[in-house]
Formats: sequence, structure tokens, C-alpha cells
Amino acid sequence: MPPLLPGRVREYSANGPPVLMVGDILGGYASWGPHAALLGADHRFIAASPLVVACAAAGQAPPEPWGIGVEGEALAAALDSLGLDTAHVGGWSLGGSVALDFAMSHPGRVRESERVEPQARWALRAAGHHADADGDIAFIQAYAAMDDVDEEALAAFFHHAGAVAPGIRPQDSRAWPLAWAHRNALRYAARVGEHREDASRLAAVTAPSLIVRGASTIRRDRLVTDTLAALLPNAQLLTLPGGHASHLTAIDRFVRAFRRLVAEAEGR
Repeated sequence: MPPLLPGRVREYSANGPPVLMVGDILGGYASWGPHAALLGADHRFIAASPLVVACAAAGQAPPEPWGIGVEGEALAAALDSLGLDTAHVGGWSLGGSVALDFAMSHPGRVRESERVEPQARWALRAAGHHADADGDIAFIQAYAAMDDVDEEALAAFFHHAGAVAPGIRPQDSRAWPLAWAHRNALRYAARVGEHREDASRLAAVTAPSLIVRGASTIRRDRLVTDTLAALLPNAQLLTLPGGHASHLTAIDRFVRAFRRLVAEAEGR
């Protein structure tokens, strides 16, 4: 079983239906802090860092052979440690991929899910979009050869992922301090992009799903969200103003959609 690192999971509140949201590769659980502030009064709001992110923050390598499947089982272990059989489970970017893997492996444990631009390139390959899935693979593979991701390399990833607008210094972004603490998780980003999956497993994910993307997001992430919305049995596609972090830049609209879907899943 994957290890449960101290500090990997944060429980923000203890009221209402349980919600477990998985953070991105550079922000970890803290990327869901603003949502916890808005939703914690009436939800048991829990956020988790992907295992690879928690390891990076601790100056460690993740357990080998690390991959998305390991992250999915680490999420199952986190639920077990919290005494939860089921929860509303979602995530952003890498966290969305982890939440999706967990749902495919443990569909009965997911009440409903929000997945914000999950990095599920395998879905593009299943849909025949090989060039979009693999076109930048050399760029992200370069991080695997780094002993330590430096400032220049981290800034390049910000721009590549569309995390900041053109002409903006990533170092001036509010996300930079957290990203710097977790920067060495990028050494494993290529494994996320290279991950292969059987798309037929999506048929097991029958719980309601909200697939979220930004109106100005990059082409690859737009195609991933389109593909997943088409292949998941019970999915809705929500487009918000903004780019890869639209659930943050349009947080009020995201929270309204979240509340509606949770209420429907809870039968209220």
C-alpha cells in the first residue's frame, strides 16, 4: 500500500457530506484552500496533495514504480485513514487524473466528482489525437533528467502549461512560492503524460461528473475535457472564464456548479 505521508491530507472542516479534492502538481492540497473557505461551513472539506507532490515537499522521491495507478491507490488509502467508505472526490490537473483513476478502480466509493482539466492524455490517444497527446513529450521528459528543477526550468513550465499569461513573470505569480516548494515533482511529470490506460474502464464511472475547463485554456486540455465529457457515462462539461486555473479565477461560478451537483448526488 502507498505510504501516507504526514501533512499530505488536510481536513479543513467536519460538517456535512464528505468532499475530498486532490491538488495539482505544483500547489498540492493548498490549491483547494480558497474553495474550502467557501464550502467548509456545510461540507466536510478535505484536500490532498498527490503523493509525488508531498514527497517533493519533503525532499524525497516517490515510491517506485511511481505512476498514476500508485496515486489512485494512495487516494484510496487516504479515504480509509479518514474512515470514509465514500465521498465526493475530485481534483485539478494532476489531481484530476488521480481522482479519475481512483473512480475507475473504485467506482462504488465516488458519490460524484469534479475534474478540472485532468491531465489524461491517454484519453486523447484513445480518441485518435496522438499528435496532441505526444507533441510536447520531449519538453516534459527533459525534467526527468534534472537533479533539481531550477528557477528557469520552473518558469518555463509555468508558461508551457498556460499557468500565467504571456508576458507575465511566473516569479510574480501568487502560485510561485508553493510551486517552488514542490518543483521537483516536475521530474515525474513525463510519467503522467506517458501513462497508458484502457478507455473502456471509463464505463464503470457512472457517478455524476462535472468536467471543468477554462475558455482560454490550451488546445490539448480543451481536447481532453471534450473527450472525457463524451466518454464518461454521466458527465457534464462546464466552461468557465479563464485558463488552466479557471476554477480559481471564476471561483464563484465553480462553487455554484459544485453545490448543485453535490445536492443532486445527495438527493436534496
